[in-house]
Amino acid sequence: MTADRHHPSLTVYTDESTGIRIALACGRPLSRHTQVPWRRLPTGDLNLAVDLALETARVRPAFALVLPGVDGDEAGALARCLRRAELEGFTVGREEADPAARHAAAA
Repeated sequence: MTADRHHPSLTVYTDESTGIRIALACGRPLSRHTQVPWRRLPTGDLNLAVDLALETARVRPAFALVLPGVDGDEAGALARCLRRAELEGFTVGREEADPAARHAAAA
């Protein structure tokens, strides 16, 4: 099976302690320890988060979109999501800036 035919799996997770929702799309880990980069999505649009996570995970091993909750511990919520989904070899990676925000700041 070629990489462009592999469809990422999707996990939608709600962290009980923070109310943070996560759209996590995963392909196959590149190594035993694949870091999952993630981005905050300022809106609560879960459909958009799912679409963006799946689109990004087609060219990366995994990607997570994090929707706001009551508490701001996004990295902790993502770590709990990875444990809950039993994704061995995946760990929380770095937060990425929203591309639209980077373009606005440069203008």
